[in-house]
Parts: sequence; C-alpha cells; structure tokens
Amino acid sequence: MYEGLSDFYNLLTDDIDYGALADFVKKHAGGSVAAKGYAERGERPILLDAGTGTGNLIKYLKEDFNCIGLDVSEEMLDVARQENGADNVLWICQDMSKMDLYGSVAAVVSLTDSVNHLLTEKKLLGFFDRAHNFLDPGGILIFDVLKPERFEALKGGAEFFEDLDEVSCFWTGKYDAGKGICTYNISCFRLTDPETMTYVRSDDTVRERYWAPEAVEKALEAAGFERVRRLEGGRRGAPGGKTGKDRLYYICEKNC
Repeated sequence: MYEGLSDFYNLLTDDIDYGALADFVKKHAGGSVAAKGYAERGERPILLDAGTGTGNLIKYLKEDFNCIGLDVSEEMLDVARQENGADNVLWICQDMSKMDLYGSVAAVVSLTDSVNHLLTEKKLLGFFDRAHNFLDPGGILIFDVLKPERFEALKGGAEFFEDLDEVSCFWTGKYDAGKGICTYNISCFRLTDPETMTYVRSDDTVRERYWAPEAVEKALEAAGFERVRRLEGGRRGAPGGKTGKDRLYYICEKNC
C-alpha cells in the first residue's frame, strides 16, 4: 500500500500544519490523568500515533512522549524511519483496526483523516475497541474525521494536478454517496534521467469513507468511551486553517 506515493507523500501534504496538530495533542494528551501519572513516577508518557504515515506528527511529539508509530504501509514506515530515526520511537507495521501492542499507553492519536480510511463499521469499532483496551486508565484518544462537505464536492468527480521539481502527480477523486466511499486514483511520475527525459510511473488507489457523527459516537460508546468531546476544526482550540477547516476533532477519555 502506498508503494509509489510514499516517496512523495511529504511533498504533496506540505500544507498540513503538524506543529499546530502537535500543540493540540500536547495540550490534551499531556494534561490527561494518565500522563500526570507518568510524570509523578518520573517517566515520560507513552503515545501511539495510529496511521502515522511518514511520521510527520511524531517529529513534533517525540521530545515530550515516548512514541509508537503504527501504520499498515511498510513503505510509509520506511520513510518515517529514515526521517525520524529510532530515538524514542518504536515503528510497527499493523492494521490500526487490529493493532496489538506490548503494553498500555497514555494516549492514542490518529489524525489527518486516518480514521476515514477505515471503510467498514467492523474496522471502525475494532480501532476504537483496541484503543480503549490499550489506553491506561485516564488515558486519551484523539482523532479527526472529515466533514461531509469534503466528500460532497467530489460527487461528480474531480481531477487534480501537482507539478513539482521532484515529481508530477495526477489524481482523480469521486464520491459514491450511496456507499459513502470516496475513491482516489493517483499516478506519480518521477524524473529518473534528465538527459533522456525518462520517467518512472507509480499508481496508487486510496479510499476513504464518510463517517457521520452519530456512527462515530455510537462506535465510541460501544468500545467503552463515556467521556467524549467533539470540536469543529478552528473552534475552541482545535486546529484551523487548511489543516482543520474540513475536519471534526474528537477527544475521548478512558475512565480511571
């Protein structure tokens, strides 16, 4: 998965403000009951980034937390390892809906619409259930989901193009409202020989599902989360601008 896209992911997502996302995480995860327990023991809290991709968020969090970066794509994790190293970070290749950790953590985060990549109710509940299971008492789950406007704009299909020095990228997006699934077909062309103008093409298909708040909150309740807050992007301290304007943010606490 993401075999071709992984090399260019950071270039194509450079409009995401990971610093703002990290500040949001530090405020809520760092102030949790579980995190305070680590501090009282003179330890740094453990944080799991589920759907970490190339580890861009962990780059801003690894000084404050012992981090675990989890992703289903080994190719994305290879980039994460190269750019972030191994200091205070454990990289794991797993499906986030079936994740199996070695112990508990103070916080689980899953941002930049990773949860939208869970395409079935079984997978959604699987992720929430396992997050709840592996959280310390008083621990925090933080995630976002895309708002419906993001998908509705692609009902009739749309085409996009990005031309950078390192890569040219073409992609189409089309939303099937009946299934609630948006499919992106992405082709990247990398120049490998300027003299002969030789390019290498890679193709990826990515799918995301729209999750309505009612479905999300029903699954959270079924997983055992009783204290859940939902924030609009850009309001009440949630990341705004291009990073958060199309997203809802959830902060969920596991009871002590």
